[in-house]
Amino acid sequence: MVSGRVNDIQTTARTALKQVRELVSGMHAVTLRDEIRHAGQILAAADMELETSGPFEQMKASPLVQNLLGLCLREAVTNVVKHSKATRCRIVLAEEASLLSLTVEDNGRGFDESACDAGSTGRGLLGMKERLELVEGKLSFQARPGEGARLTLSVPSVIKQTVRGGA
Repeated sequence: MVSGRVNDIQTTARTALKQVRELVSGMHAVTLRDEIRHAGQILAAADMELETSGPFEQMKASPLVQNLLGLCLREAVTNVVKHSKATRCRIVLAEEASLLSLTVEDNGRGFDESACDAGSTGRGLLGMKERLELVEGKLSFQARPGEGARLTLSVPSVIKQTVRGGA
């Protein structure tokens, strides 16, 4: 009985994941190159300097991964502008054999992570984390008072296809 329910849950989860992947793939493709340009415009309007580093022009990530990372980058830059009181934002892309990582850091005011009320903050971070989980990615975030904040998004270079047989 329990095994049947577990199988039903797995089938439902696989179907939902397949539908989300198809939806995201069918969206207007957002590339990291486009989002970097957009980030530069947003940060300039907020009188913040943008520094970038990494192979943004030669990136080999799939359209799905670029789309997800682009959306996460947009959210991260929005957070820098809204909350950090920074003068500089740095975006670093690193591609390794098995991992692609994108880091967004600022020189803003930072904050005491332990003093945050989890129920009222971090919804943008939660959304990014949920997006990344679609491609087995991870998010890490560090902030300290007076030392700015650093957000790192990591995804495997090769995304495993877990949906089989149309389910």
